[in-house]
Amino acid sequence: MKAPEIFGLIVRLLGLFFFYRAVETLPMLAGMNSPLPIFYIGMHFFLAWWLIGGAKQLTQRAYPEPKSDAPPVEKTGG
Repeated sequence: MKAPEIFGLIVRLLGLFFFYRAVETLPMLAGMNSPLPIFYIGMHFFLAWWLIGGAKQLTQRAYPEPKSDAPPVEKTGG
């Protein structure tokens, strides 16, 4: 495996961790009438969804793809 593939795997595993945390805190909703636990669990589900999906912005920032459509650079004699 190459470094970008390993990084992508780590990102997805982090997403599974956030999903686990969200599911783990779901019983907290039964005892609370505050909107804070709903926001907390919702943010964990959102982060899990984004990270399991690969977090394209994060992975592209960590390992940018080389630009192959760039025009070749001409060298001038001098």
